[in-house]
Order: sequence, then C-alpha cells, then structure tokens
Amino acid sequence: MLICKWLNGIYDLYFEAKDQVGIYWLEVTITDNISKQSRSKKISILLFDNEKSKEIIMKPVQSAKHLDELWEEYFRSKNQWAIKRIISALRYIKNKNKNTMLVGLAAKWSLTSNSFQHKEVLKICQSSLSAVPPNMKKALEEVILEAKKKLK
Repeated sequence: MLICKWLNGIYDLYFEAKDQVGIYWLEVTITDNISKQSRSKKISILLFDNEKSKEIIMKPVQSAKHLDELWEEYFRSKNQWAIKRIISALRYIKNKNKNTMLVGLAAKWSLTSNSFQHKEVLKICQSSLSAVPPNMKKALEEVILEAKKKLK
C-alpha cells in the first residue's frame, strides 16, 4: 500500500514490501488561494523491487540480449513496464541499420509469440495500442492480430 504523509512541507511517499512492482499514478492538484486558480498534474511513479530491475527496464532497448533480459524481468516480477520497453523496440523495424532493424524484428516476433502463449502479455499489448506513436502502431496491431489468429 502506498503511504503518503505530510512532512516539512512536502509529501513523503512510502511503499511496503508487499506492494506490487509496476506503475503507480499520483494526481496532484495545486490551488492558488488568492486567484482560486488550480492546476492538476498526474505523475507516474515506477516501483522496482531491486536496482537490477530498474536498470534493465530503464535503459534503452538496443540488443536482442536486452530483449531477453526484459522478458526474464517480466516473467519474474510481472512488471508490465518490461513489456512496454519491448514494445518500444518496434520503432526499429524500418531502421536502415541492419542490426538495429533486427532488434525491432526480434521484439515483434517475441511479442507475438508471448501474446499467443500468455494472455496477460496480449492484454498489455492491446492496452498499449492507443499510446504508441504512429511509427510503431502498425507493427503492434500486427502482433495483436497474429496472436488472436493463433488463439482461435
């Protein structure tokens, strides 16, 4: 459970050991008491269970080895950000550099394969579809379509 407390003019945020890894959202609204104007901001907080997990998920995807590390991290922790990082590699599919393009194609293949085998991976891909940039959208749509075909 996320615990918030007011301390010395700022909020301290605490997580307990039993809290699930992944993303948490904190919505903050600040109101100017004189003008009565308010602004809201939604802030994401990523929770990792160790430094190695943080390093694996936060670094840019640049190799097939890193894709394997992200899959391992996802299946160990169920942190959906590992899958989102793999999805981010779809942007490399049309890259002119052959090695970079192969990383994008490997990401697409592994997403398709795991979406077919694990329904939670397919759900993450489907929920990510609306947030991906146009240069990745077609590839992610193909992943989802192919996984659904194999499920029939």
